[in-house]
Amino acid sequence: MDCTEITGATGQARDDMRSSIFGLMGDAYRRENNVQLAAQWYRRASLISPGSHAPVYAHMVREHQLADFYSDALATLEEHQRRCLGKPIMARFLARIVGSRGWTDREKSDLEFLRQHAVPKAA
Repeated sequence: MDCTEITGATGQARDDMRSSIFGLMGDAYRRENNVQLAAQWYRRASLISPGSHAPVYAHMVREHQLADFYSDALATLEEHQRRCLGKPIMARFLARIVGSRGWTDREKSDLEFLRQHAVPKAA
């Protein structure tokens, strides 16, 4: 979890790449049914960038009732949604065709659940 740098990339591209690496580690541990360690990797990825791991992270946190992760998963999912909606309409349309998922009923349900159960972060 100490990896901090990616060479050859800068700015948002570097952050997205680092987040993706940590998100993939979360995916690996989730597939091994080690949800606690998966949640820690997803949280680490989320601190960098709300990448494509956000919907999976939110669902896993909800499904396994990982209350310590509710606020983080909520913030990550909301930011992921904002970033998706901030893309041009044609890019969003093409992403759905190519295979990136849009907001499914499950994701909307996870978002609603986390909004109801997450403890607001202190300002």
